[in-house]
Amino acid sequence: MKRVKVRKGNNVYEGIEIPSVDEKYLVLKLDNGYNIAFRRNEINVDIIGEFEKKSKKTEKKIRYRKELRDVSIIGTGGTIASKIDYTTGAVYPAFSPEELEKMVPEIFELANIYPREVLQILSENMNIERWKKIGNAVIEEINKGRSIV
Repeated sequence: MKRVKVRKGNNVYEGIEIPSVDEKYLVLKLDNGYNIAFRRNEINVDIIGEFEKKSKKTEKKIRYRKELRDVSIIGTGGTIASKIDYTTGAVYPAFSPEELEKMVPEIFELANIYPREVLQILSENMNIERWKKIGNAVIEEINKGRSIV
């Protein structure tokens, strides 16, 4: 992510450019925590520098146990399997085993969990081609001997 300065008319805004759902708009996370959106064709943007996230502690490694069943969790995006980055306000998929373990540690007592993100879309954007892609991913996981969620 980039730290940018946006000029619109006589106003100047500075902050972190965050992902936008519409490429016609630039979304800026201001230093005060608020987000503001601009039509790209109405602004001038100067890149000030790269935004560096503060490093987190090394995540502990998930241990898989032979006595538990292997379960693949197929992710398709949306709210349920997402997390918010409170620094930028952006929403990202939370789909590594370590992230799932932080959110729902109990599931690792029940099964060996193998998350697999197939899509990153909202449910209203599903179509037949995306359903086929999900179906193919399910077949691949079944062929590995895993149960599917």
